[in-house]
Amino acid sequence: MTTFTPEYITTKSRIAEHLGAAGWSVASPRDREVSCMIAQKEYQTAVGGKTATISLEPWTTCLMLVSDYQSEGSNALSTNSLMVKPEIDDSTLAAAIGKYTASVDKAVDGTYARRLHLQFPKSA
Repeated sequence: MTTFTPEYITTKSRIAEHLGAAGWSVASPRDREVSCMIAQKEYQTAVGGKTATISLEPWTTCLMLVSDYQSEGSNALSTNSLMVKPEIDDSTLAAAIGKYTASVDKAVDGTYARRLHLQFPKSA
């Protein structure tokens, strides 16, 4: 599957709507137009705010939703991905995005700096 085809752009827009509804900050139209990125989310950690991103990459027979969150020198979300077929219906897509973002939150919450922040939040 090729990047930036009408089918890719439409699927990316549909996913962006669901990610926005799930509390993610959707990338600007220009950023989505020139890159695979769809959305990002800021997480508070013991070392300050850190950002996770979600992108839509073309694979041979489908599109793949992938994430990135750098922790201790590596991508803590490297094993999180979701295969997306452009013809998926909206209710199935919404449910899949909900499960995917929950798995991203769980993985980020398990990283060292995020765990410290959750266990010992700074008092105001």
